[in-house]
Amino acid sequence: MNISRSRFPAFALLVVALALPAPGCHPSPVPDDGGHVTPSGVLAVIDTVATVLDVVLPFLRPLLQREVPDGAPKFAVMVSLTAFETAGNAWQAGHSTWAARGGDACASFALSGALTEAGRQLARDLGRAGIGWGPDLEALLTSLGRLGDRQAGACAVDGGALTASSRVGDAIRMDFELIEQRARTRGVSLRPLPAIERQR
Repeated sequence: MNISRSRFPAFALLVVALALPAPGCHPSPVPDDGGHVTPSGVLAVIDTVATVLDVVLPFLRPLLQREVPDGAPKFAVMVSLTAFETAGNAWQAGHSTWAARGGDACASFALSGALTEAGRQLARDLGRAGIGWGPDLEALLTSLGRLGDRQAGACAVDGGALTASSRVGDAIRMDFELIEQRARTRGVSLRPLPAIERQR
């Protein structure tokens, strides 16, 4: 329990640190998978992430309160959810600035990394509670993976663990597969979260 409590303050410090501007950091579109520079493609993915967050952030907490069974795993889920909400709100606050500037790759890369890590941890804790991530969280993490892959190397901001393989999308897919494998090992079939749109 002490470990779970310590996760949120540390994560909040990470979000604040990543939100600080880095010296010499300028927007810099990078080649997409086809080798072409597509800043508009990056901005389209950013807009997709913002749209999903508009749906997820207000409704995810009541959904998880209802769907996750009571017990120690639920406590871990709610701690991860708080970190996820903090990162999501910071990301949304930054999005208005990126839109006004025509896209700030450094700021979006830093805060997207924090949000991705928070989403991955939330998915892991949901899996330990016997709950799947659901279509909304999957759509968000998939879009964040595309964004991280397109922006990798665009800025000197340290992306931490996300840049270790330089393929954020692959790491997220591996996470999903590992969560399911661990559940099967425990003899559990994950119950997916219902779509938030149907709950509103």
